[in-house]
Amino acid sequence: MKKILGLFAVCSMFLSFASSAFAENLPIVEVMTVQEVSDLLVEEGYRPEIDDETSCSFKIQGYNAQILLYNEGGALQFHASWINSDATLESLNHWNENYRFGRAYLDEKGNPHLEVDLDLAGGVTRDRIKDYIKTCQDLLINFAKEAI
Repeated sequence: MKKILGLFAVCSMFLSFASSAFAENLPIVEVMTVQEVSDLLVEEGYRPEIDDETSCSFKIQGYNAQILLYNEGGALQFHASWINSDATLESLNHWNENYRFGRAYLDEKGNPHLEVDLDLAGGVTRDRIKDYIKTCQDLLINFAKEAI
């Protein structure tokens, strides 16, 4: 039994060191340009169009979406909005209660908006940014089904 516990401890230490070494070799992203965001969206199967120095537009299952850069590229914001929607403050509040990572609101004209932020401060991996894009896609699809 002691041999098994000792072997387990050695294996655990090895895996801990190996995962730390692996994590140290991953490139860390602290700032992005709109071109880098566009390239990443292409890698994920989207067809983005660069709007200006701080935003690019693309479609998710037919819905218009944007990624905006803030803090000189140190933060990303996913944004989608609708015109002439049946969304109500009640439906958006209900959606906000049930989903953690996005926020929904009505603008001054009563149009619904969905936003999701990603702060790059301190650094994130490209895989984290890809996961953020996937999260935005999932939130947008659920928002379109449930809130608008």
